[in-house]
Amino acid sequence: MRLVDYVTRYALDRDIREGTVEQYRLTVRSLEKFLGRSPSVEDLQPETINSWLRMIGEKCSPYTVKSKRAQLLVLWRAAADDELSPPPPRKIRRPKLPERVVRTLDAEGVRRLLAQIATTHGTIAGRPRPTYLRTLVLVTLDSALRQSDLHRLDWSQVLDAGGRLQIVQRKTGRRRWVHMSEPTMAELTSYMRGFSGSLWPMADRGAVTRDLRAAAVAAGLGRITHTDLRRSAIRSVEEQQAGAGWIFAGHESDSTTRKWYLPKDLVYDSLPRPRLT
Repeated sequence: MRLVDYVTRYALDRDIREGTVEQYRLTVRSLEKFLGRSPSVEDLQPETINSWLRMIGEKCSPYTVKSKRAQLLVLWRAAADDELSPPPPRKIRRPKLPERVVRTLDAEGVRRLLAQIATTHGTIAGRPRPTYLRTLVLVTLDSALRQSDLHRLDWSQVLDAGGRLQIVQRKTGRRRWVHMSEPTMAELTSYMRGFSGSLWPMADRGAVTRDLRAAAVAAGLGRITHTDLRRSAIRSVEEQQAGAGWIFAGHESDSTTRKWYLPKDLVYDSLPRPRLT
């Protein structure tokens, strides 16, 4: 059985959220690139998997390797339960994890990033690149939404709700409120003049990531990612009201937010509203 087909079977049997299923598919796709063909359940062999993990370890962060390793082991154990494969051995390559450094931007960093974005040219999915990226950044700072949720937002949905709407997160299936500020809504209205449908059509998600990173590097901010922008918004809220960050971000727990999204040296005051734009 092809491993990608087993992912579908696994998801149907266990009623797993689509966002999680997509992560399994991406992991299988990575193994496919390594093998040069579509992997099967029979390819779940220690030597093959350890070689694959070594290969992706040369290109990805240890945290990415750990995540992909965990996802593949979930599928491997499930295949063993379904009597399609022997169970995985204990000696499957473990990445050595350094202490995570959480990167965030302050208001000055955001200003520099937006100023650099304004100098870009061309289009993304038929939209002007400067306003496409600028509005994407502004809404991220207002909401801390994941990219998968941002690219699903429809302009009529946002406009009808006046920028205050409830969404179901693609990754977790959990509901959360999103509140866009008045300045952001004004920029979105200008950006969407003459357009309808998706706020940020996505022809190539990788292109959006590369453009954002290139602008951040050119602005002297380093290799800032979309996740770093989410962290910036969450930190701004957390600094104002300790313990509010995970609710603002739509996470499942405060511990998740503190482990992956917040630095350890926070100073708090009051009022949980982002102050980055």
